[in-house]
This record gives sequence, structure tokens and C-alpha cells, in this order.
Amino acid sequence: SIAVIVVITAISVPVYNSFQDRNELEVSAVAIANSLRQAQIRSKSMEGDSSWGIKISTSTITLFKGVSFILRDSGFDENYDFGNNMQVSGLNEVVFAKLTGVPQSFGTTTLISNLNETKNIIINSIGAVSY
Repeated sequence: SIAVIVVITAISVPVYNSFQDRNELEVSAVAIANSLRQAQIRSKSMEGDSSWGIKISTSTITLFKGVSFILRDSGFDENYDFGNNMQVSGLNEVVFAKLTGVPQSFGTTTLISNLNETKNIIINSIGAVSY
């Protein structure tokens, strides 16, 4: 019976880790997509009479008020942590125009998990987000 438990454990641990990495990848993609949508909504509604955007770093998404991350009003920053085991490439800063909500830049942000699985978050020229 101990041998059976050892075999089941040996099989279960890698499967569980794989499931956990896939879940973290999906949750991270949803967090980025939701942050993009939130920044766009705030820009369209002219909250604070300003543009809003997001900056994606290794494990943090920063929702900021301003025309760029460097020129932002850091007193309004909202930081969200996402998967520490992710590599992020591609588009990492998006700012939406005040009132129209049109992004100043568009393209793809790619998340890569420890298992080399990828998830693309795409924002097009009119601001539609898909993943």
C-alpha cells in the first residue's frame, strides 16, 4: 500500500504543478485584460479630467493617471500583482485618450509560463481587448 501511495504521489505532483501554472497563466491574462478595460473606461469617462493607462512589469500591473507612465500622477497609481512565474514580452504600456478611449499604442502582450505555454493579450487600434 505504501508503494501505491508513492506511485500516486509521484504522478500527481507534476500534474498538479502543471495545472497550477496553466491556471496562473489564465488568471494573469484576465488581470491584464481587465486592467486595460478599466483604464479605457476611466479615460472615456474623463475621470480626473485625464487620460489613463497601464504599465505591465514582471509581476505587477500599474493602472495610472496621465499621458504616460513616466509623466503620471503617482498619487493615483493602483498596483495589481499577478503571476511571479511569468515572463512578459511585447506591448507593456498602453494609454487611452481622454473622452474617446482610443489607445495611443496597440499590439500584443505575451505571457510565457514556466512550462513555455503562452497567452496573448491583444489590443487593437480602436481599443478592443481580446485574449
